[in-house]
Parts: sequence; C-alpha cells; structure tokens
Amino acid sequence: MARPFIKNNPINPPETARKAEQKSPPNAIFLDNLSDPRPIMVTRQELPKLFPGMTARAWANLAHLKQGPKFCRRGKLTWYVVDDVIEYLTQNPVQTTNGGNL
Repeated sequence: MARPFIKNNPINPPETARKAEQKSPPNAIFLDNLSDPRPIMVTRQELPKLFPGMTARAWANLAHLKQGPKFCRRGKLTWYVVDDVIEYLTQNPVQTTNGGNL
C-alpha cells in the first residue's frame, strides 16, 4: 500500500515536496521570473489539458488545413505559443444579451 504524501514529512525530504507540488505539463516552457504562471509554449499533446474541448487530433487537423494558430515544428514535436492559441480561440466573440466580456 502506498503511503500518502505529507508535506514536510521527515520521510519525504523538502526537494521531493517541491517536485510533488509542481504539476505543470512536462513539455511546457515557462519563464520563472514572471508573475504569470501560464506556460509560454506547449506541445500539441499538451493543448487539450490547457484548453479542454479540443483534442490533439483536432489541432493537427487545423494545422493540416493551414488554419488555426501559428505553430512550430521541432523534430517530432509541434509547438504552439499559448498567447497565439488564446488569440485564435477568442477572435470571434459572440455578443450575448447579458453583455458578458471575454
């Protein structure tokens, strides 16, 4: 039976506690000195975790059709800038009756 993780437990040293607290996507690029915890770039496989509702295959289909946000390929990985994805997803807002803002 696995032991539950307890922060500051003598069995679990502090370095392990810090690693357990970090739950960022494994293929994400962050700048440590910014106050924004959002990653700068993510792979196509990580996009559905940040933006639920679209699968990695849907992003691949958009790229194949030369639609969707800009992307870069490096080896087998396809990288997207998170700000470009947000801009793409919010480019056509629909005005609602209660006037909500995006």
